Amino acid sequence: MDANLCFVIASDINKSQEKYGLRGYRFCLLEAGHIAQNMLHLANIMGWKSSPIGGLRDEVINNKLTNEFKALVHFAVDQAR
Repeated sequence: MDANLCFVIASDINKSQEKYGLRGYRFCLLEAGHIAQNMLHLANIMGWKSSPIGGLRDEVINNKLTNEFKALVHFAVDQAR
């Protein structure tokens, strides 16, 4: 897919684990999944193409983020359908 826009949903997993313990990691994944699902659904309603991306190298994305945040979900959106 040749996308006009790519989203990365990231989280400070350590901060979440400080508050929720070992469940913090799971909560980060659940929240990121809910956000991505809603954004992909909205893109569909607006007539845009969208697709989750599972084949990225996380370390490349994470190196561009601040140290605390780690990429959890990636997806692309293209205006034309």
